[in-house]
Amino acid sequence: MDLHFYPSIELEAMLYGICRGSLTKDIQCVPDYECKGDIYLGPVGVVKLADREIIDSGNIFSNFMGPNYYYEKEEDYVNIKKGDMVSKFYAKLLLNRETREGLNLPLVLSPYDEFINRSTGEVFATFKIDLFSKWADRFGEIPMPLYLATLKNNMFINSDLVEEYIRKSIKFLHYNLDSILRDIIDNSKVIEELNLHKLSIFNFINRSSFSLKLEDKISIETIAKYL
Repeated sequence: MDLHFYPSIELEAMLYGICRGSLTKDIQCVPDYECKGDIYLGPVGVVKLADREIIDSGNIFSNFMGPNYYYEKEEDYVNIKKGDMVSKFYAKLLLNRETREGLNLPLVLSPYDEFINRSTGEVFATFKIDLFSKWADRFGEIPMPLYLATLKNNMFINSDLVEEYIRKSIKFLHYNLDSILRDIIDNSKVIEELNLHKLSIFNFINRSSFSLKLEDKISIETIAKYL
């Protein structure tokens, strides 16, 4: 059985126990930027729900912060970090801005990167907007979807088995967080910030990743028409 996922720190950490063979040899992990797999975990904006259903584990939401928008003056575009599809999606949905790859202002940082930035202060601008506030203004006080775990409709795959392995992998992550992060992050500067990454993982890979809550399901229904 193949499990496709969008390469990101969050998903690599969450699926580490599966992908590195610590929990099972029956599931093969396949990096996938285009939502091609029968089982696919990826960011909003990449996941397409037209022919897919959400499974109960492996989803990532934010309940307190979204991508953050830094700028000195308004432009008709924003920069995003390469591969940051969460920021690309919400820049379009909540700011109506096209995106370019780069780290100059105006810049939108993903919630994960923003969590690190709040502690390091590497990005500074006169103006800053947390897009979670715009999300709440538009959709109400529901979680903001970041990554979704999906299964193609009408596939003869035991979704309960996949969900259970993802739950086991989340437990494996929390028991082995230091060693897993050191393994998947090889940048020396990032390793120096290991505790910040640990806090970020604990904030975003949580009970909603283990099993969907009612408010998570409402959030998915709310955003489904944009995916």
